[in-house]
Amino acid sequence: MYVGNVLVGCVWQMKLWFRRRWSQIRSWWVSRDGFMRHPDIRVVSVMATPSEDFVDWGLKQLNVPELWKTTKGTGIRVGIIDTGADLDHPDLKYAIVASANFNGTGSAEDGDGHGTHVAGIIGARSNGVGTVGVAPECELFIAKALGDDGSGAFSQITAAVYWLIGQDVDIINMSLGAPFDDVALHEALKVAARSGIICVAAAGNDGVDVLNAVDFPGQYSEVIAVGAIDASKHIAAYTSTGPQVDVLAPGSNVYSTWLNGAYCLLSGTSMATPFVSGVVALVLARAEREGRPIKNVGVVHKLLMENAVLGGSATMGYGIINPESVFKKV
Repeated sequence: MYVGNVLVGCVWQMKLWFRRRWSQIRSWWVSRDGFMRHPDIRVVSVMATPSEDFVDWGLKQLNVPELWKTTKGTGIRVGIIDTGADLDHPDLKYAIVASANFNGTGSAEDGDGHGTHVAGIIGARSNGVGTVGVAPECELFIAKALGDDGSGAFSQITAAVYWLIGQDVDIINMSLGAPFDDVALHEALKVAARSGIICVAAAGNDGVDVLNAVDFPGQYSEVIAVGAIDASKHIAAYTSTGPQVDVLAPGSNVYSTWLNGAYCLLSGTSMATPFVSGVVALVLARAEREGRPIKNVGVVHKLLMENAVLGGSATMGYGIINPESVFKKV
């Protein structure tokens, strides 16, 4: 792996690389306490394809289907920096507008599955089969900056950010993290924020017992850092905590798209992050529809945080996102 022009080993102590955080990979039949897997471990089993759009519990908890009566995110451009995507997945192929590979040569095809799962949570199409995303009519821009082992260099993440700025996206989703700051990446995200782009990132999966462990880029003030909750609205045991956590969203046992046109359940702040990105897409689309387009990043941050519920602690930030309340203020 190269950082700048220097070849370095993929060693944890060097802390120069981004990695997809630990995710609990669960099949439909595995018990809730499940098991943890390193990113190098592939999914244990996949779900059969439903004969109709499966609405995940997280969408129901946030009452997203009710919001679809107003908008499904039409015209909102969402960039995803991750391991790529299954570009031919039936729930994604008509959502993806453009893609690019910053981790090597070739296409942005996903060989890991993480990016495909994230993309589905945001924008899986409502097409009568499989599943449906939070904003099923948004446009997806896939930036493959993490390799098929789930890791990538800061320089690759930074290049992906600038590409997405050039693609005029409205939102950048980053379900990834690293324990150290990077000046070049931070500057790129500042440029994105000044351009009116909402940047959303995972808080990390270091666990609630490890204080002040929020990952970068989630620690940056220009970025919305997302922690995870389970179906009981309890903060997930794996989620990182600290004062930089902004909001929480569904992250446990989330059903979404997977490799080779399949579907699976994953858990992690990586899954909670695209829920927030999808909700932001709906909010921006509603504002456009009402003739009051939102171009200020601070306005979106304020809307999400002031309307969140069950928060106010060092672990839960402002609380769980509350899309219905946000819609009333747009």
